[in-house]
Amino acid sequence: MTLGVPLEPFMLAAHVAGLALLFGAVWVIARRLSHSPWTAAAACAAVTLRHRITDTGANTFEGYYHPRGLAFAAGAWAAAAVASGRAGAAWGLVLLALVLHPTTGLWWAVWLAVAHIATRPTWRRDVGLAGAAALGIAAAR
Repeated sequence: MTLGVPLEPFMLAAHVAGLALLFGAVWVIARRLSHSPWTAAAACAAVTLRHRITDTGANTFEGYYHPRGLAFAAGAWAAAAVASGRAGAAWGLVLLALVLHPTTGLWWAVWLAVAHIATRPTWRRDVGLAGAAALGIAAAR
């Protein structure tokens, strides 16, 4: 029992919540980038496509609950926050992703750092392409 609820319903509720959060984030991002709700619906459908990540047992879209999915949804909401100019909310969501699944959260932290560099002209000038590349290479190791 988890929080007074049997494990199976708890895991189902967590999985459904993670999927709802992921599709919500994809919808918000797609609506920001396109004019048609049909395009946003197509983006949500595209997120459901699965493929195996090379040299791992993980799929990009899990058919079962795993904290990685919830962490990815938090990161996707961070991307939506960046698109709306809310940097503080984005970093808070990436922090949540780090707590839920450190590896997934780390990749979102790298993405967010690069997004900050790319969206701020003064940071691009100060850090430059070499700094962004070094950040990406450091995260890949």
